[in-house]
Formats: sequence, C-alpha cells, structure tokens
Amino acid sequence: MTSARSAATTPSAHLPGEVEQFFDAYKPRLLATQAWDRAREPVIACVRAAQPQTVNAARLHTQALVNYLAGPSGWDMTSAPNLADLLTEERVRAAYADPGSGAKTTRRARTDALGTLARAAGHWTPREASHEPVELDFDGPTVCFPALESRAVTNDLEAVKRTIERYTPRPSTLDADRWARAGEAVRSAATAASPRHSRDATRLLTALTGFLSDPIVWDGSQTPDTSALLRVPVITGHLQRTRFNSVNSRGGRRQALHEVGRALGTVVAAQPLQHPTFTYDPFLMALATTAIPLSAVAEARLKSSPGPTSKLNFDRAAEDFANARDVAARQLGTGTVWAVSALVALTEVTSKPLGVTVNTSHEAGPMPESTARPKSRRARLAAAKEARMRAERAADLDAAPALALAAEPDVDDSIRDAISAYKPLRKEDRAAWETNRALAERLVLVYRPSSRRNAQNICAFIRPFLAWHATLGGRDASVPLTINGLLTPERIEDYVNASGWSDGSKGGARSVLRRIHRNLYPHRAPVSLAHQRMAPPYSAEECASLVRQAWHQPNAKSQRRLAFIIALSLGAGLDAEDLRHVERRHVEPVQVGGRTVFVVSVAGRNARSRTVPIRTEYVPLLQRALDSHDATADLSGEDLLVANATTTVNVVSRHLRDAKGNALTFQVKTNRLRHTWLVSVMSSPVSLADLLQAAGLKSARSFTDLLEHCPPADPAQVALALAAYDESRA
Repeated sequence: MTSARSAATTPSAHLPGEVEQFFDAYKPRLLATQAWDRAREPVIACVRAAQPQTVNAARLHTQALVNYLAGPSGWDMTSAPNLADLLTEERVRAAYADPGSGAKTTRRARTDALGTLARAAGHWTPREASHEPVELDFDGPTVCFPALESRAVTNDLEAVKRTIERYTPRPSTLDADRWARAGEAVRSAATAASPRHSRDATRLLTALTGFLSDPIVWDGSQTPDTSALLRVPVITGHLQRTRFNSVNSRGGRRQALHEVGRALGTVVAAQPLQHPTFTYDPFLMALATTAIPLSAVAEARLKSSPGPTSKLNFDRAAEDFANARDVAARQLGTGTVWAVSALVALTEVTSKPLGVTVNTSHEAGPMPESTARPKSRRARLAAAKEARMRAERAADLDAAPALALAAEPDVDDSIRDAISAYKPLRKEDRAAWETNRALAERLVLVYRPSSRRNAQNICAFIRPFLAWHATLGGRDASVPLTINGLLTPERIEDYVNASGWSDGSKGGARSVLRRIHRNLYPHRAPVSLAHQRMAPPYSAEECASLVRQAWHQPNAKSQRRLAFIIALSLGAGLDAEDLRHVERRHVEPVQVGGRTVFVVSVAGRNARSRTVPIRTEYVPLLQRALDSHDATADLSGEDLLVANATTTVNVVSRHLRDAKGNALTFQVKTNRLRHTWLVSVMSSPVSLADLLQAAGLKSARSFTDLLEHCPPADPAQVALALAAYDESRA
C-alpha cells in the first residue's frame, strides 16, 4: 500500500499542509484577542482530533466551536475553556434547544458539528441503557417454526446476485485496468452487506467504486484491501475532499460506505442517542411477558403506586421485546419460537363485547338515524353568521398592510441596537439595504430574535431576499419595497429555488422567512391536524354476519377467497399485505400439547415473517375453504389462496368490494378485521411479548389507541397484575 493510504488510515496521521496553514492563520471575529489566546490551544487540538482533510472542513469545525464558546456555552473567558465540561452532550443540546437561537436547520447543523468534535475528542460517550437488556425465558416446552421467505424476497435475492456479478463502473470513475484489480474486492464487500434489492446493490457498488476512485484512498497499483480502507477516518476524509451535487448525495455516500463497513466489522454501529426524557415504565417492563390481558395490565398500571407520570404508552418496551424474540429465534436457528402455553392461549381467544358503542355502519348500507338532537333554527343561523364574520375578517386582514397589523414586538434594547447597527459586508449589497432599511428592521423585529447574535443572523437572511425582490421582474431597485405581496408562500419558494444554495442553506432561509410570514399573518396559520384515530373493530354480531356472507357467494371461487380473508384476518390477524403471499403450503395443522392447532406462516421481511396460530372459532370456516381449494387445485401446495399473483396490489380490497350480500349494513375493511383480532387478543390472557410476535409488530402504538375498544378488565386479572408487579420488585 502507498504511504498516502497508510497515512489516511492511521488515527494519528498528519493533516494536509493547507489545513495546518489555516490553523496558524485563523483569527475569529467573535472572540477578543485575549479570549482567543486562552482558547486557541484547546480549540485547535479538538478540531485536530476530528482529522479534517480540507480547509473547508477545518474552517466549519473551528467556526462551530468558536460560535459555541462565544455564545451559549457559558464560558467566562477568564481562563482556558475546559472542553470536557463544556462539550457534554446534555450541555450542547440544551444550548441549541431554544427555537429562538436560530432556524431549526442551523441549530441542528451546529449540534452535529459539535457532536463530531466532541466524539473525536472523547467527550461524548454512549449513554448507558436505562434498563437491563431483555432476555426471554420460555417456561415449559416450546414449538419452533422455520422462517419463511416470500416469492418476492427470493426473486429479489436472485436479482441482487445478478446485479453484483454484472456490475461495471463508468470509465470516468474506474477505468478497465483499475476495475480489473478492484472488481473482486468490491463485489465481495457489497455481497457482505447483504443487500435485499438490486437497487440497494447498485447503490453500494456505486459508493464503493466512487470511494476507490479517490487517489488518496487507493492508488490503483494493487488489489485494494477493503477491510483496511473502510474505516471512519478514511471515509470522512474522502467525503470532505470529494465534491457532490447536494448534501443528500454526500449523506447517501456516507450511509452506503458505513453500511459496508459495518458488515465487514471495520465500522462500529453508532448507538442512537436517547432523548434525556426517554424512560421505560418499570411496571410495563415487569409484566410484558406475563400472560395477563393487556387491558388488565393497563388498568392495573393506573391503579399502581406510584402512578404513571405520563400517558400510558406500551411502545417504549415493545421494541426491546421484539428484538429479544429475534435473538432467541437466531440462537435456536429457527424463524418463530412459541411457548406451548402461549400457542394454545392464542387459539382459545374468543370474541368479546366491545368496550364502547361504535357506529360502524356507513357507505355500504343505509345509515341508521342519528340519536343526536338536531340543531335549532337559531343555532344554525348563529353558526352561519359566525362563519361569515370569520371570512370577512380574513379578507380585511389580507387587504390591510401586514406591518400595520403586527403588534410591536417586545424585545430588548440591545437587540434593537444590534439590528440598527447591522451593515452588509459587501458594498454592492449596502444600497438595497439602506433603501429598504425601515422595512428590513421591522421584519427582523417581527421574527422576534432572542439575542444580538440571532438578530444579526436574521438580518443576513433578510438582506439577500430584499435585494432579490428589489430587482424582480425588471423593477427599479431605487424605489423602496412595500410589504404587500412580499412574503407570500409562493414568492418565498421562488426565491429559495432561484438561490442556487445547498439544501441546508435553502432550508435555513425558508425557515426564517416562513416564521416571519406566520407572525405577520397569524390568521393564515394552517389548522393543526387532530390525532387520527384507528378504525374501530367489528362487533361479535358483525363478525358472525361476515362468516355467513362467505358462504352465500354466487360461485365456489368467490366463497373460498372470501372465507380465507375472513378466517385468516379475524382468526390470525393477517392484513392485506400478509394475505397476498399466503400459499396453500403455509396453512397446516400441528400437534401441540395433545391437541390439533391450525397455524399460518406469513412470508415477509423482518418482523412480518412469522407463524401465527388460528383461533379455534374460525377453524371450521378455514377448513371448509381448504377442502374446497384442495378439491380443485394441484398438489404442489404453491397455489396462492387469495391473490392471483404476489405483485397484484389492492387484490384483497377488490375481493371484499366485489363480495355479494345484501344483508350487510357496513363496509368490510381489512384493517378493521385486523383491529378486531387485536382487540380480542388484548382482552385475553396473552402477554405483550406474545402479542407483538403474533401481530408481526415492533411498535405497540396501535395497542394504546385500541385500548378504548376493549371491554372492562376482569377485577381478578387486574389484581393478578398488581400482585405480579409487587412480586417482581421483591
């Protein structure tokens, strides 16, 4: 290997000469000479630790740290800054958490830059988990089912293999000679990352060839050692030296190279930084593997001591248990692992009355008469008058000058002085600023800056916008601008798109101008969207009518398909995506604990690939459909039960829409069928961990929304949950 490559891969490598020259000549504008003399040595040492490979990267890191020290860091400037204390994660995030300290993209960029420096200097360490890792212990015998890949996944893997074998880079990236030496290593590295689609394979191969085209990374004289090259310092230096069309292109290259590096074991997977307020509920964690109805666990949590400090949320514990399931399955070399007791409990789930009265009749049949009292004539007239007054008020506000309507912002005199003292750096920009100074200063005040520094930053955003608008459409720039038509959403987008800036700069300008627009025109603020509730489940009577409808179809094929949809959705919680891939060989009876249990294997990716027992209540419907299917199908077992092809979309909803039956007064939806199964299982003695596996979920957000539809919990089960929690703490 060449010395250049060796230097790049060594953590203590010397920086390029131009970077060293930058460090020697750098003098900040935000720090006085004496303050910079005290801070220079620790600041330069911290930036050196990040190993910037270009002057631009060194300047960005240095300026980010200097801005932090001169602003929200809390450094008193009387002694050398202790960066180990000032660059803690909590302190940095708190410093840029205030929306008044700048646009969201600006604050995020500064936090990311300081985080890079702090991690390189060893000041940021991964947080310790707030709880012990979850380990699943199965009490009693277990049943293992193999993992099942769908046809689409199998076809994708074959396409990935062909893509990797046939890939050839552009000659401008790697010529034929260099590709002859690097091709095998690149293909091996891309294969190690296990791409799931051909487009993913192409993305990884393109990133690797672009990485090797950097002469400092690889000189092309011999076969590249990808394990030695794909390290964070080398990748970072390559990204800093290479020009990209956009920030997204650079981020995509970084993501792809890190992905291959993690597969090769040369890049450590970064642990996500948890939010400081992210905590786990010990009550839910203790009962997540206990066979108690989820509705009883929720009610017991409200009665426990101490009570919950926030809204009941199962989601924070759900992902840990879902991941623990995957670990247990891999250790056993199988796909799905069930305790026999849990498998039997899922088959014995029965339909229960809903916890609230849900009006499910709509669209497909006549709507029942509403029991709500109709509005009186006086109430209708009052509502119409109020709506008309709101419309007239909005029209008046749009017609009047916005600055005259905006209240005088209450800001400190120091901020006003900073705005008045602002002067553009370039002389050619000063004329437009002086011409429109009154308008510009008022717009900055409407933004409501939080500090002198923030006010000057906003001035820097307003200046180019006014200069662009002053000459728009051949306008005379010597005529002062007015507020009318200046800050419309369309005009803001036109300005941002015409700027030619990077995505980050566009986002910062857009954020500032939109905030001023919102403060000027509060009546135009978009209406906040309310939480979208989940579709309610079906009642037991409606489920029974669905079963009857399945056997009143005009032909045997329609009967079978509708029966499979109803039995597998209400019996095993399959949704439309799951149903599209179900084949005859995926549904089979197994002997568990001396009894016959029907199970369905779901072919999918990640958590969706699972084997689920079918509720005994719907086994007769399923058995009749299987008998009808076996009498007409071949014996290969690969016939799809619901769809004609796995790539056909909306096939389940089409079958439900075309189903014949005049007795139904409600519309049949697959998501409501699945929600019905979820509510039934949540009201039965099935643990949260087992419910997550059966539903193929890693998130429990839907459980929280569906709790209101569960019937009142059995007091005995609630007492059992409280006792189990007390026992876990003993």
